[in-house]
Amino acid sequence: MGKTDGGQVTGTPVQASSAPAPKAKPKSIWKNPVKTNWLLRSCFFDVDSLIYTGYRRRLEPEDMYPEPAVGTKVLIDQLEPAWHEQLKKPNPDLKRALLRGNVGYLLFTGLLYGISQACSLAGPLLLRRIVTGLQCEAQQRKMPPGVNIGCDPRSKLYYYIIGLFLAPAIQSLCENQQMYLLYLTGTRMRNALMAAIYRKCLRLSNAALQAESTGKVVTLMSNDAQKLQDAMFAIHAMWGSPAYIIAVLLLLWFEVGWATFVGLGVMLVMVPMTGTLAAKLGALRREIMQWTDKRVGRMNELISGIQMIKFYAWESSFRSAVQECRAQEANILRRMAMWQGIFGLLLFYGPVAVALFCFGSYALAGETLSPARAYTALALFSLLRFPMSFLPMLVTMIVNALVAIKRIGEFLKREESALEPWDPEKTPAGVVSVTGGVFSWDVKAERPTLSGIDFRAEPGSLTMVVGGVGSGKSSLLTALIGHITKLQGEVQLGGRIAYVAQTAWIMNDTLQENVLMGQPLDPDRYRTALEVAQLGPDLAILPNGDLTEIGDRGVTLSGGQKQRVSIARAVYANADVYLLDDPLSAVDSHVGRALFEQVIRGVLKSKTVILVTNALQYLPQAHNILWMEEGRERSQGTFAQLQEAGLNIAQLCHDDDDHHDQGQKPEVKVDANAASPDSKTSTEAGAAVGEKNGAANAAVGNGQGDAKITLTRQATDANRNLTGIEVRESGAISGDVINLYFKAGGGWIYFAPLLLLFALEQGARVYTDTWVGNWFGDKYDQTLGFYLGIYFMLGVVYGLITFIRSTTFLFFCVRAALSIHNQLLDHILALPKSFFDTNPAGRILNRFSRDTDIMDSTLSASLIQFAGSVSTYIAILIVITIATHWFGVALVPLTVVYFTIQRYYIPAARELQRIESISRSPIYSRFAEALLGVPTIRAYRMEAGFTAQSDNLMEGNAHAFVTQKLAAGWLACRLDMLGLIVLTLAGALCIQGGIDPGMAGLALVYALDLTRFLKHGTNMASKSEADFNSVERIAQYLTPETEARPDNPPEVTKTLPADWPTAGAIAVEKLCMRYRPNMPLVLKGISFKVATGEKVGLVGRTGSGKSSLLLALFRMVEAESGSIFIDGVDISTLGLRYLRSKMSIIPQDPFMFSGTVRHNLDPFSQATDEDLWKAVEAVGLKPAIAALEDKLGAKVVDGGANFSLGQRQLFCLARAMLRHSKVLMLDEATASVDVDTDAQIQDALRLQFGEVTCLTIAHRLNTIMDADRVIVLDSGLVVEDDEPAALLERENSIFGSMVDQTGKKTSRYLKGLARSAANLRAESFATGTPRGAVLERIRSLFNTHASFAARVPSALAGRERALGGETPEVADSDAPTRLGTVDLEVVAEAPEESQARQSSPAEDSKQSK
Repeated sequence: MGKTDGGQVTGTPVQASSAPAPKAKPKSIWKNPVKTNWLLRSCFFDVDSLIYTGYRRRLEPEDMYPEPAVGTKVLIDQLEPAWHEQLKKPNPDLKRALLRGNVGYLLFTGLLYGISQACSLAGPLLLRRIVTGLQCEAQQRKMPPGVNIGCDPRSKLYYYIIGLFLAPAIQSLCENQQMYLLYLTGTRMRNALMAAIYRKCLRLSNAALQAESTGKVVTLMSNDAQKLQDAMFAIHAMWGSPAYIIAVLLLLWFEVGWATFVGLGVMLVMVPMTGTLAAKLGALRREIMQWTDKRVGRMNELISGIQMIKFYAWESSFRSAVQECRAQEANILRRMAMWQGIFGLLLFYGPVAVALFCFGSYALAGETLSPARAYTALALFSLLRFPMSFLPMLVTMIVNALVAIKRIGEFLKREESALEPWDPEKTPAGVVSVTGGVFSWDVKAERPTLSGIDFRAEPGSLTMVVGGVGSGKSSLLTALIGHITKLQGEVQLGGRIAYVAQTAWIMNDTLQENVLMGQPLDPDRYRTALEVAQLGPDLAILPNGDLTEIGDRGVTLSGGQKQRVSIARAVYANADVYLLDDPLSAVDSHVGRALFEQVIRGVLKSKTVILVTNALQYLPQAHNILWMEEGRERSQGTFAQLQEAGLNIAQLCHDDDDHHDQGQKPEVKVDANAASPDSKTSTEAGAAVGEKNGAANAAVGNGQGDAKITLTRQATDANRNLTGIEVRESGAISGDVINLYFKAGGGWIYFAPLLLLFALEQGARVYTDTWVGNWFGDKYDQTLGFYLGIYFMLGVVYGLITFIRSTTFLFFCVRAALSIHNQLLDHILALPKSFFDTNPAGRILNRFSRDTDIMDSTLSASLIQFAGSVSTYIAILIVITIATHWFGVALVPLTVVYFTIQRYYIPAARELQRIESISRSPIYSRFAEALLGVPTIRAYRMEAGFTAQSDNLMEGNAHAFVTQKLAAGWLACRLDMLGLIVLTLAGALCIQGGIDPGMAGLALVYALDLTRFLKHGTNMASKSEADFNSVERIAQYLTPETEARPDNPPEVTKTLPADWPTAGAIAVEKLCMRYRPNMPLVLKGISFKVATGEKVGLVGRTGSGKSSLLLALFRMVEAESGSIFIDGVDISTLGLRYLRSKMSIIPQDPFMFSGTVRHNLDPFSQATDEDLWKAVEAVGLKPAIAALEDKLGAKVVDGGANFSLGQRQLFCLARAMLRHSKVLMLDEATASVDVDTDAQIQDALRLQFGEVTCLTIAHRLNTIMDADRVIVLDSGLVVEDDEPAALLERENSIFGSMVDQTGKKTSRYLKGLARSAANLRAESFATGTPRGAVLERIRSLFNTHASFAARVPSALAGRERALGGETPEVADSDAPTRLGTVDLEVVAEAPEESQARQSSPAEDSKQSK
């Protein structure tokens, strides 16, 4: 590596990191996926290779069938034009739009459905012929020899058996193809909707984005689009089932004549009842979806802000918020279970009730039925069981799908706003122009967000936007990129745009991909972007250089590093217009200066740059300054013109450059050893850096470092080193997972009665059907009333048992789902921070959205149908064996074959379900990520790239789902053949054995049912196992080790003072810490003490251990050895919640959650309104909150997006005040606020926290110059510990060298502050002055005269003072003026030459260069 100078990487190019050799692509198991061989597909023979491969080895995503029909690009190209046509109509209908491109599929599957249903009617008709023949033979045997009553020959009965085989075989072929094609159609519709939702999100106006919570939008993608796919297989049953019922009734007419109408009457009574129940279930489903949306939204906030929730010990508050929603869901789930139980009663009891009234009325009318006619009628009634059973369930599914389509349709109708397309003829490249601009975040608001905006920027110009917190600076940039609704005026942006948001948007990918953002790699441009963004030293310490994966939301990087990655992305984009939203606030002073010189006035010098900033020292270099106030343009012009208008910041606005006096071009010299002190190592990065950072820094400093800049583009899945690919279980669903669900449902106490109920249900059903044969064969030679009464009682008993079994089973499943969700929530809240760093938010959220939804609704339905099918299957085999006897011989081999097919199939099916589940998570992770970065994606006009990436993920998931259904079709075909063998055997044995016609009829009725139950049972077994995959995925997150206990152990509570800590004295003794067992130490035996009320600054270079020490104090990571004592109590003995609740932190990245202002300030409702108003007034938020309609009750949207970043930081400060903690940690708490607010915060900190022990991680040295002590960390060791003034006096002091790096004037100013504060403390110690008075005198040192308020009486007076060479309101040019925490470190004396005041900004700029 070449020499490193000023943060730049120079010299010979770095060798490209050796990329891992690409894995050999496995040979495809699909011979020709583009062209389907329909002869093979008819029985799914082309799927044999997949099932065989799945049996021999674990299937991989590469083995999925690449179905061309689910290409997302094709699907969205069909849906979008159709939807745009619908939008022109008064009532747009998304259903009609979805039909485009899918009508052919629906018509063809409708034809197949009709054929299969017609074939199913052949069974009962052939059954009648066979039983009639057997009955005739039985009578013939009773006749004397020589008497022939004209029975059909035996051979004819065998022909009927062949017919009994062929009709279901044709039915099977048609039905299986129809089911596969319907699932394919459902997948096409689902993917089209998901693609439409994704594209819509990138076009939504900000008001619409705020109106739709992240949770709801993710639910639209994960649940609602899926509902349509799930319901698609039921589409034909909606018209087919009524038609089928009519056909069955027609056939019944030929068997029982007019009594059919009695059965029809019973059905007509039941249909509205089932319809009412279906409507009720649909309403409950809609109701539960509202609570699901809220719960998922709250979980999304919880996961996003987990670090702050743990710092503040707010777990119980957030748990309560989530459980409040879950309790509502639980209540609805129980109600749904009860209604579904009644549903079950109607479904299963329906055919029995129809048969009861039909046979009863027929018999009461004096008609007689032969066993043949009775069992044919019974077989026909049995055919009614499936349409009547499933029609209501299918109606529910269709209703759910319609509700989902309506929700998605409403979302797709939301207001859009986008960057207007560039017209080169109208607007030259690089020109930015706003004329009469009026913009509003909310179009319904009485007052617009921005008004009266007029400005123009040309190529090569630098426009700076300044103003107070909430003045509209950031809103102006978002208005330029079309993220705010334009009410009036004209906006023109010429050329390509690069946008750096105030909060850097980072993707869960490598640093390289974050900079390239989908563009091809240009090595020279890439290296330049990293160099000028000052990322060279950072790359040296990242484990894989620029190929390090930086995690979900950039968890492994500090705020400054994230912002510099964002800047590098903008530089690499090589755009014409650069919109920079306060990018210098998150970085250190010397890094900020280097960025300004090398980026803004360096590589972007020829570009149009609009810079929002609080770093006022750079204002003289601006060609135009926009001064914003309350959403209006207060003033505009050059620096001199703004001074005349009254912006009194002269003493703040001169570049502190050591070379100005010599008139030389400034050369930014930054010691590479500093490695950008703004960097803070997170859990993962710190662990990797801790041990080797000293060596790395030394190497870079000596010009020998290798910053690991990779000049070749890596494969997307290469170098996954942090979050990696989601873990996929292998093998069968483990007994532990089933046991977890079983115990959560209540265990054997609840399950044993269920088994008994299933047995009783089947016994009642079989005996009810057997009684029909006894009745019409007059087995007991009794009256009609006897047979009819018992038949009626058997029917009632069967119905009651069915109802009790259904409700008991469903309540068991609801109890299990609720218990497992609560276990997951409690466990997630107890997991350490490192878990959230290594698992993307989307992956965790998927457990709480899709997986929980499956557990709530789908799994219970699958299990109850599987259990019902198994119990029916057993009952059928018992009946056939009793009837034919010899069937028992075939039972063993048939069962062996059945289980062999199942075992051969299930390994493939299981892995297919897992692949489908895992391929779904990245869709939602990337979607949630894109939602956060909508402004950035729009500004770069990268919508196409992101939608293409999302489309590929959706296609991958669709391929997995389609492959899953192909495998299901393969199984169904083979099980159908097995069922047909059983049916044929049963028929042949009945004919050959010459058994009783009544028993033969019953056996054949049940044998006809067997195929359906066999297939349905296996499908439900497979589906139950697939649905159990969701429980398995949840169980994965119940295994990681949790943090220590939240409450204090009893023995500690006895000895602990009630109001601990009373003083806040901290003692750290020989503290060693590592992030994981096999990783290097990041703290290496550090020791220091902090007295009560002391203010201590923590400084150090990247990897020195500052953030690690903070994490150790909050026990985010447990110490390996050593101790931390607060007021003499070892914190390792305390409960985590108790410990963290006694301390406060003001973070660098502010965190707010949806709810109210009051709830954000005080989640546990412990403070009075008076206390809340005092806190918001102390931090300067009172005007903003008082202006809101509901004051403290005003709504806060997701992430606090309706407040500016500076205001969100003030909320954090107010929270800390309300906690009244004795120990406070500050992590560069005022990076995003303006001069006035900064001064106010510093006043508040010194005033409100005067007696509090404060530890400040200092990214800017001027924040700690009045500290009692400064502790300097290096490589996990304390290397310096003394008063700031004392450290500055030492030779070779690391702290002194840091101060010197800020520049000659600034270092002189900072040293003056340190000396003044030290002198005051010494004086007070000698005189015995109270500490409070000393703090007040120190505070008076740091008052500033800079302001965004016009303080000069008139422009003339200001000019006169300037011309007179006076420094307005500054008594002594060397006196310290303030201690700021924004980028105002270069606060120094006034200009020595009055000419400097009179020169134009352009001349100033020339002089500075």
